[in-house]
Amino acid sequence: GAMNAQTSLVESYLDDLSKYTKKHPLVRLQRIFRSIPGIIGNRVKYVNLSRDEQSRDIREALDLLVIAGITIPIFHSDATGLPLSAEEDRASFKLLFMDIGLAMRVLGHDWSEMQLLSDDSLVNEGPLAEQFVGQELIASSSSRERVNLNFWKRDKAQSSAEVDYILEIGSKIFAVEVKAGPSGSMRSLHQFMLKNEKLNDLSLRLHLSKPTLTRVSHSVLNSEGEGVPVNYRLLSLPLYMASE
Repeated sequence: GAMNAQTSLVESYLDDLSKYTKKHPLVRLQRIFRSIPGIIGNRVKYVNLSRDEQSRDIREALDLLVIAGITIPIFHSDATGLPLSAEEDRASFKLLFMDIGLAMRVLGHDWSEMQLLSDDSLVNEGPLAEQFVGQELIASSSSRERVNLNFWKRDKAQSSAEVDYILEIGSKIFAVEVKAGPSGSMRSLHQFMLKNEKLNDLSLRLHLSKPTLTRVSHSVLNSEGEGVPVNYRLLSLPLYMASE
């Protein structure tokens, strides 16, 4: 039933890529199409999308898939002010697939099998949760334009960190941490809030537990490796409330 329909849709998309083969071989586009679901949640390295091909060719092919709506890029932003897009690093990005069900079909997953997983098993399905939340953010947007998604990262030896989504709502920046299980480390969120709490002292966590609003007080390492206090409010919501 549903799985057959998904398989048929995936095959239709793969066949449809022949429209874009004026400059790129069909096999390259199809290979990249099939590779994207496997790297959701990870920063893109071109070699993971298509080995033995030039980065420029892969980048151009990806641009076509973005225009076609098959994949959605999430660009890194330093998030030190508004708009977030002004501080985008377009060389550092992650990708979402067009649909969570089709992503699972490309990966060979069966939804009925996924429903049988325990919460502990779902912890290993973080990319699936990120895909779900990204789709919900896009679908719930009131904008007629394509939604711009961002994430935040810091690559420092003693205080590296990455926050799944950074949202621009009104005049505030919201950090959104996505957890596939009921809990998990909040270290990256602490790092972001240490840098950003003057812009907004409220952050969001989407996970498997009930809604809560708590005050977080924690000691974290700053960029110099010194322990400093961070204080902020944390609104935790179940994943299914992402669109709210």
